[in-house]
Amino acid sequence: FKYDKIFSQNKAKYYFSYKFYNTSSIKNFIFKKKGGLKISYFQKNLAELSISFLIKTDILFSLGMGTSENLKLLGSEIKEIVPVGSLILETNIDNLNHKNKEEIDILNIGINWAHRNHTSNLDNKIDDNYYEHIRWLKKISIKFPNLKIFIKHHSNYRGDSKEIEILKGTKIKLISSDKIKNTYQYLSNSKIITSFGSTMILESRSLNKNSFFLDPDGMNQSYFKLLKNDKDLRITSYEQFENVIEEKFEKLIDMTVGSNRKFNKDDFCLESSIVSERIYNYLISN
Repeated sequence: FKYDKIFSQNKAKYYFSYKFYNTSSIKNFIFKKKGGLKISYFQKNLAELSISFLIKTDILFSLGMGTSENLKLLGSEIKEIVPVGSLILETNIDNLNHKNKEEIDILNIGINWAHRNHTSNLDNKIDDNYYEHIRWLKKISIKFPNLKIFIKHHSNYRGDSKEIEILKGTKIKLISSDKIKNTYQYLSNSKIITSFGSTMILESRSLNKNSFFLDPDGMNQSYFKLLKNDKDLRITSYEQFENVIEEKFEKLIDMTVGSNRKFNKDDFCLESSIVSERIYNYLISN
């Protein structure tokens, strides 16, 4: 009833949605019955195991060359995967030029774990590992007391008592709501960017930023099982994390140029200033 009314009153050839994890075979059928030609979805975030089952679409406009091919393992029926980059990043291009007043040495991007672990907690270990990556940040802040370390949560962050307890006694700055800047604006002045599972790690790699997933013991399969060449971005031990920090801030190695980590950044996210143009060109040429 819902989609029959929507697509009867709104005639279109193409259907777009950025929620690739929210497809519907019934919606697809009714859209085409009412004259629609193509159903398409944008990959706006990592393909997590917990939300990526049974995706049905004609076109998936993916972040990168290796971010969505494995969706077929979870029963998805995708007729065509077209890598275009991040549509969300494209809309924030102007924000990337924003300069914060202070430099950030390590920016950790939060994922509101306390409010969403019921959708990601596929095993008993992952919850412990999330808080272990917070402990890594605490240990780094003690080992390198002069580093400016920020944890930037989403604007709808409602607090995490366990996280706050771990961070007690450190100089780590915890930020959630910021009426002036969104998270993308923090990227410009950040020297190293980390996260337990934010898609912005893939996006910031396309910007030639030093970005890594912190994944204690390499157990975070929920987020990375479907990601091609995922090990190129995952730091799986504290010792490895400390080595990265030493290389950047003591040995002064530029990890975007001289790193031993050799990979094609387009596997993770294409350069995203012309995402809309790529989509348009694909549609008119097909």
